[in-house]
Amino acid sequence: VDETVAAMDPARRVADALAAIDLGGRPPVGIAIGKAAIAMARCAAGIADGLVIAPGAGRVPPGWALLVASHPRPDAASERAGRAALARAAAVDPAGVLVALISGGASSLAAVPAPGETLASKRAAVDAAMARGLPIAALNALRTRMSAIKGGQLARACRAPVVTLVASDVVGDDPAIVGIGPTVGPW
Repeated sequence: VDETVAAMDPARRVADALAAIDLGGRPPVGIAIGKAAIAMARCAAGIADGLVIAPGAGRVPPGWALLVASHPRPDAASERAGRAALARAAAVDPAGVLVALISGGASSLAAVPAPGETLASKRAAVDAAMARGLPIAALNALRTRMSAIKGGQLARACRAPVVTLVASDVVGDDPAIVGIGPTVGPW
């Protein structure tokens, strides 16, 4: 059991995955969002510039900034963190590469309302949909429609290529569902 748990450690998996990925000599910028974001960022060797959005404080690598936001319900800190992630993605030089490290909890930790929406209106709509018993796929579709960061919009904000590593906490490991896919279409 200990060996299996160690093999699934998100930090270890990030280190292994990044070692196997050719970034084409492009300077990487990291954005780590989720409950495992701090651990994932710590193992992102070779990335000296990044942003971590996590539910609590912790030690992040040199050159990485840490923003603490709310989980499981988004709040004003979550919105500020989401806007900071969008700004960081937009600032990546086109000759660079954005390495997105996404884990469970990302949807609450980086929550940016779509134009015309507020965080309060998003929360009210999702709460009402949950009270009606909507299945998770329908809830995620609603969250995506009401968001300026979910459904691939973080990647869309970036002018450089985007590499995404996902530590899944969902059945089936669909990267569009983990954190509601900030770097995975439909755009």
